[in-house]
Amino acid sequence: MTTINYRTDDETSNLLRDQAVAEGMSMNALINKAVQEYLARHAHRDRVRALAAGEVTRWAELMERLK
Repeated sequence: MTTINYRTDDETSNLLRDQAVAEGMSMNALINKAVQEYLARHAHRDRVRALAAGEVTRWAELMERLK
């Protein structure tokens, strides 16, 4: 496990603490959950973009003929 220092303003810290209490978890666990969800969303977005780019290339000739 790696230790990372996270600094934030008081308002964000208070919101984080309140949300952690509401979900019954520690602030650390909530931060980890949020980071994992963020990374998963962005990995999915990147995969979709790569697939879309491949399809654009694949169908470029047909799309050009349909203009």
